Amino acid sequence: MPGAERRDLRFEEISVGDVFSVEALLDESQLDAFATLSGDYSPIHQDPATARQCGFEGRLAYGFQVLALFSAIVGGNFHTALCTSVSVDFIAPAFAGDHVMVRAEVTQIQAAMRTVSLAVRVFRGDSPLIRGKLLTRFL
Repeated sequence: MPGAERRDLRFEEISVGDVFSVEALLDESQLDAFATLSGDYSPIHQDPATARQCGFEGRLAYGFQVLALFSAIVGGNFHTALCTSVSVDFIAPAFAGDHVMVRAEVTQIQAAMRTVSLAVRVFRGDSPLIRGKLLTRFL
């Protein structure tokens, strides 16, 4: 389960430079649950031996499962906001058993549209895994 202090900030309370984060352990049971939810039973996500044969250190976590943590950033911090756009680059894989941290920094606020842009980064320790942009809209 993602770990972070829960806030309930309204649009007017957010400033450029604000930083939000969430951490999670990508354990085997969560990967199994995501496979059931998504229908993705690719052997590199299911079988550590197959993943190693493909050049990885073990069972790969699902990239979209890691991206689901972006929802925890929005839902855990912003009062009545929606994710409206996500753009990411996968830099390196995450693996079963990894502890990951998502860091999101407010880079732009558009008052007329009630949108907040965030630069997002996902790390395993100091190693970057994902970088991108998240756009939210406050209702």
